[in-house]
Amino acid sequence: MRDFVDYDHILRHVSQIKNNPQMRRYEVRAQAGAVYPLLRLGRIDSARERLKIAFAGLNDLKLYPRDEVAAGSEADDALRASAEIEAQSGNFAKALEIDNALLAKIMASKPEPEEDLADAVDLSSLFGSLAEFNQAAHLPDNASAMRLRRLQLWQHWDRKLPNNPFVTRQRDAAIAASPAVRSDLLHQ
Repeated sequence: MRDFVDYDHILRHVSQIKNNPQMRRYEVRAQAGAVYPLLRLGRIDSARERLKIAFAGLNDLKLYPRDEVAAGSEADDALRASAEIEAQSGNFAKALEIDNALLAKIMASKPEPEEDLADAVDLSSLFGSLAEFNQAAHLPDNASAMRLRRLQLWQHWDRKLPNNPFVTRQRDAAIAASPAVRSDLLHQ
């Protein structure tokens, strides 16, 4: 419940600053972020309302809809929250539709996940969500493909930044999330 109160606190303060596009962007992020604690509380309708406000803000700021979405942007946050609402509602096909469309829009923005660690983190998270949603939708081959993409990304960064604690944790989490990879490593 504390998370939800924190988002409302942020929204109260940000809304006091008028005619400031940056504050409106913070407001969109806070509305999208508030979806997650609401979902943990089982308040799906309230989460949908927050998301509706976030998308209205994106529209007002002319940040969405667009053909391209930058990884880590406010639109990325809102679309991921939208997919999560669908997944929590048991509509994994819709969650996959949203996240696959998001991945296409992010790729259209030409991220550089092999050069930019922030892009790597954002794409890794999306690959993880896609893997989970595909698994829940009984599409294990698609889930495995997403897990592999995530793992390959962190293996690249592990070669690029050997012994980096953050990268090692990400790589290990990707391995742990990939049953086939864990099995292969155990049999080596």
